[in-house]
Amino acid sequence: TAAPVQSAPAGAPEKAEEIIALFNKSADNVKVNATVVQRNFKKQQHLEDKTELPSVLQSVANPLISKLLTDNNEIKVHDTKERIIEKFPVGNETWSSKATAADLKEATCTDDGTSYNITLKYVDGENPVGTGVANSFTMFKIEDIKESAGALVKSASFSYFDAVITCKIDKATGNMTWVNYHLPCVLTVETPVASGKVGIMIEEDFTIT
Repeated sequence: TAAPVQSAPAGAPEKAEEIIALFNKSADNVKVNATVVQRNFKKQQHLEDKTELPSVLQSVANPLISKLLTDNNEIKVHDTKERIIEKFPVGNETWSSKATAADLKEATCTDDGTSYNITLKYVDGENPVGTGVANSFTMFKIEDIKESAGALVKSASFSYFDAVITCKIDKATGNMTWVNYHLPCVLTVETPVASGKVGIMIEEDFTIT
């Protein structure tokens, strides 16, 4: 027997456009009105199942992987507007999200009585600009990869997949109180001798006052 279809509890927005609008407004408000943004942790993990490296690139790739993919579980507290703008996604922007329905695979929202619990699943994309994950996430920059590896890297690209944002928004105030950014991708690099791929997962978790 098929499981009954469950609708969102009363009060929770159900249409994707309404959920996205609620998320965008509360996320942008962090940059404007939050007094404290606490980064609880930042995971930077190597996805070995997404990694394809010829032996000739091992000596180049391993130091780069070690440099970029180091978990940081130290709590960071940002309590000035300048630091919040710099460190809260999207980093170094005065806005946090410009997401639209076209950027998402799915948007869901439930009402637990005190908070709206939102989950946004983003479309996949390669080096997106003004679309998909680029509208809500702080992403790796291709320039940083080239700078880290120097002349060893001729070109680089990022393919993002299965990106998800989950958050809590206080019903009484509309303020975001907690958010988690989960961003996997595959970095493809081309060198003078060969090309390779490295799987990466970035996850940041924030509590907001």
